[in-house]
Amino acid sequence: MSFFSQNTDIDNISINTAFTDNDTLVDNNSIFTASEDVDDDTATLTNEFIGSPLSSKQKLAKSIVTKSDFSIAKIKVVGMNIHPNASDSKLLYSTILSIRYIIRKTREDVINDKYVEHWKIEKNFNDFVQLHATLKEQGFDQPLPSVYKLTNNSPINCDKRIIMLELYFKQAMTFAYAKDPSYICAFLSSDILDETKMKPRSSKEGVLSKYKGFFIGGWKSMYFVLEGTKLEYYSCKGGKLLGNINLLLADVYKQHFNYHDPDPTTNCRHGLVISASERRGITDQFVRYQFCAFTDQDRDEWTKLIAEAAKKSLEEEGSPKIAKAPLLSKLASIKK
Repeated sequence: MSFFSQNTDIDNISINTAFTDNDTLVDNNSIFTASEDVDDDTATLTNEFIGSPLSSKQKLAKSIVTKSDFSIAKIKVVGMNIHPNASDSKLLYSTILSIRYIIRKTREDVINDKYVEHWKIEKNFNDFVQLHATLKEQGFDQPLPSVYKLTNNSPINCDKRIIMLELYFKQAMTFAYAKDPSYICAFLSSDILDETKMKPRSSKEGVLSKYKGFFIGGWKSMYFVLEGTKLEYYSCKGGKLLGNINLLLADVYKQHFNYHDPDPTTNCRHGLVISASERRGITDQFVRYQFCAFTDQDRDEWTKLIAEAAKKSLEEEGSPKIAKAPLLSKLASIKK
């Protein structure tokens, strides 16, 4: 489950393209801004609209998006999910969208308006194709952005595609406002994501991209579950366990994007790095794992919870047999 377009592909944008903090694409002398108000991965989260677990097509928002909401609504791409496919061995990809409403600033000392998240929706490939086909029948001439598996490509290309998809929804809502808004209203008000369905003992789970090395696949999207003092990773949600990272003595820190010399293979805006102890033969060595999240907010949550798990594991073990890795351990080779 993914999106793609017959007409548009932004992979040919220069690999030297960089992103500024307000999600502006900067490529040499050209500047492309997705929208005037693209901002705010730190929207206030509210869960009052998430109801009891239902089948995918039955989950509806208690507050339905209407035509009058179009001027204050904003659609943000905030994540993805990977699901097993019952019919074959291929994985199914879905995209998570955040439905946010604006709260206008009321004081002069407040810099920007604030967007408050009311619910999230999870949509698959067919959902996007059907919506786009309906809009095209009404005369909408903008292409659906080419977004394939979102995080399985270099993080820089993924960020480009996410911005293009958010711009697509802004254009689609503007178009539908003057035509028939019922289809896009139904799209944004259905398939509500139930964020309560987690493993009983896990503190966080979701999709991250893991860097496997330049010669063996580059970035790979997997489903991660932080449970106790281990970070487990699976082929998909509810899928095969691929491995785990022991967080005893682990060091986790955020990776900062280099705007001046971005490396499209390893540089990402929402990156985090874990330096963890691992048994290699008869010795313990520190291995550096590199990950990329979907947003800064998601990256910050993973970093905070992993650091807490590492601290907890250290307290439970008491005095460890090996010393904590020095700063130079962060330069250790990435695990292949």
